[in-house]
Amino acid sequence: MRYESIVRYHLIPFFDDIRLGEIDEKVKAYFDDKNDLPESSLKKHARVIRDIVKLGDKSFKLPAIVYRKGFYQTRFLSEDELDHVISCLDDRYHALALLLAHTGLRLSNAINLNWTDVRLSKDMIEVKQSKTGDFVRIPFTEAVSDVMRFRQRIRRMDGKIFDVTVRAFQKAWKKAVRKAGLDWIPRPHDLRHFFCSSLLNKGVGHLTVATLSGHKGVNLLKERYGHLTDETLRKAMDTFNGL
Repeated sequence: MRYESIVRYHLIPFFDDIRLGEIDEKVKAYFDDKNDLPESSLKKHARVIRDIVKLGDKSFKLPAIVYRKGFYQTRFLSEDELDHVISCLDDRYHALALLLAHTGLRLSNAINLNWTDVRLSKDMIEVKQSKTGDFVRIPFTEAVSDVMRFRQRIRRMDGKIFDVTVRAFQKAWKKAVRKAGLDWIPRPHDLRHFFCSSLLNKGVGHLTVATLSGHKGVNLLKERYGHLTDETLRKAMDTFNGL
């Protein structure tokens, strides 16, 4: 199925055990809950919901959905928040969370990472992006190097680095966020945001960050991840003062 991930990781957990007579209100609640997603993603979700419900009710029409224009995420994980959430994760998920935060890989890419994607002699990951089909080359950080050296000692027969499912990690992450007591709810995908925004705030050029993260160009990168901290902005003005 083309949109299997939408069904498995979004719709089933939300609509489980819902009857057709309750669907309209539940659909409205679903899109209220997901309104931080880009409009393009929400429209895909709407099409999938419509097609599934029509299998049981051919007269079904989606209720009016108000899509928010643009990308509205303004909050990004700080290093302290990241460390706190990871410390609240079950041990079996620590390595995966660190890998996500230090490579910017999407969760599905990281979970399906195989030893054939890793160049230990070069301290490099070379992997095909599931979303774009493009290859990215990501050098190891010290944290990623430690993860790889440790995982190498317990290699699986199928060559996969992690014995974790997407759903299991999502549930574990959500539980850890609640335990950490943050005043907002970062998603697993926010680990990718952490990677990109951290590099940008440390002065790495947009083109380099786009290359590492597998973005087609810098415009989308600026729109979604160009969240500059107050400290970064002050450093910019200090540079201006020195002119």
